Amino acid sequence: MLLDEQIGELESMTLNVVRQIPQISYQELEEFVEGRQGLVDGIGDLLNDNSLSDSQKKRIDHILQYDSLILNQMSLLKSESEEWLMQRGQAKAQRHAYELSYTPDSILMDQKK
Repeated sequence: MLLDEQIGELESMTLNVVRQIPQISYQELEEFVEGRQGLVDGIGDLLNDNSLSDSQKKRIDHILQYDSLILNQMSLLKSESEEWLMQRGQAKAQRHAYELSYTPDSILMDQKK
């Protein structure tokens, strides 16, 4: 695949994710990151043989402008999952406090002195 084609694919993927940012799931974001990394690696391999033209540099700079938006969404999803895990842990602790720690059918025997 040519360098321009890979940059175009990266642009397309990035803009697609940016359009979906408000409702994107963590699975979709994970797929994007994996796909993007593959494209970035491919671009890096092609750069060993070639150098970037000015228009290619501008296109890549344009793509990189969306990184902060994507990273903010990743941080938001991370915070939401941390909060959910904390709430789950608290609920488990509260539930455990009210659970019976003895067998209800057991019989207690006193010893004579």
